[in-house]
Amino acid sequence: MHRHQYQNHRRVFDEVSMGPDSAREFQILDAASGRSYSDARCAAQQQRPYAQHKQNDSAQGGVNGCNKKRVGHLLCLQWRSGGKFTDTVAALHGRFSCCGAFTATCTAVRSVYDDVAPMVYTEDPNFFGDITMADIERAAELIREYWRSGDVIEYVKSDLWPDTPEEGYAIQATLAKLRNEAVVGWKIAATAEAGRYHINVDRPLAGRMYESIVRTDGAKFSFARNRMAVAEAEFAFTLGADLAPRDTPYTEDEVAAAIKSLHPGLELPDSRFEDFTIPGTAGLIADNACARHFVLGAATTESFDPRALADHESSLIINDEVVTTGKGADALGGPLQALTWLANTLSDLGTGLQAGQFVTTGVTGQPMPVRVGDRITCDLGIYGTASTELF
Repeated sequence: MHRHQYQNHRRVFDEVSMGPDSAREFQILDAASGRSYSDARCAAQQQRPYAQHKQNDSAQGGVNGCNKKRVGHLLCLQWRSGGKFTDTVAALHGRFSCCGAFTATCTAVRSVYDDVAPMVYTEDPNFFGDITMADIERAAELIREYWRSGDVIEYVKSDLWPDTPEEGYAIQATLAKLRNEAVVGWKIAATAEAGRYHINVDRPLAGRMYESIVRTDGAKFSFARNRMAVAEAEFAFTLGADLAPRDTPYTEDEVAAAIKSLHPGLELPDSRFEDFTIPGTAGLIADNACARHFVLGAATTESFDPRALADHESSLIINDEVVTTGKGADALGGPLQALTWLANTLSDLGTGLQAGQFVTTGVTGQPMPVRVGDRITCDLGIYGTASTELF
């Protein structure tokens, strides 16, 4: 794991020595390999060390003559890109100053990747180079400690944090083991562009909802130490059947059939990091997708079609005033689509969803600022309300 502070971005570009149009080449690599900005930056960080080993690599046939830790990083990138990373580098070798020396290593890594592709992270946690279970456990312990104390972590003062979503989810899973508390549901953060912008991430994030942070309608929360200080109106489902891990993706019809009930939900997220805009996607996944407090309203007694909820309107009311309105479609195109995304994400992680758990599907309308003393309600019309008061 590496400390990746925003002020280091320009230095990374300079060290890679990709020429005056380096940022553009970086974007090309990122897009061509289908990965996020952070993964592409990790790729760039590894190229200069490979160039320094070029004579050894060429003489020894690439992987065997290269530092094993660096090969581990390259295999990690190859895995994340579905085997496309080295093809991308080879295709762009004329644009990168060090890619000529990289060719033999790319060829060798493609061969190794073909052999190890059936592996998954949970089966071999040391597969991804220098990332160890000790690092993951230390990061999870730190997050648990600060969550329990209510203090905040200065992200830039530790090098424990993850570089990739895979690492982030491994830390989150370890945090769950350390908490040893019932996971009564799941949340999806950053399902809308506004939410992603607010916390500076590039995709939706899945997080566990622990029994101690979920309340029923009308509950009160101590809010003085919440730094995000926003409330979100959401659609939530309770499952009546498991959506267990499997090899093929779940369809929306299969997911809809697993739904038992529909609820209004009111989320009050927060982060254990002092500045929650710095950690990025991987860091906030590790931080349990900013889960903090949640109000789960009563199950609606009205009949509902999960497929039709995309058009259903929602309102967030603060102190008897409607402050934002939205629709189910604000969250990944609709609550059912969001739930299907989560089912498949957790299936890929080998976790799955269990009957009896609820899933809150993401913010509708805008996250709105709140403060101590506010009375807040999520109103889903005929499907009910969920309310809280902050003290």
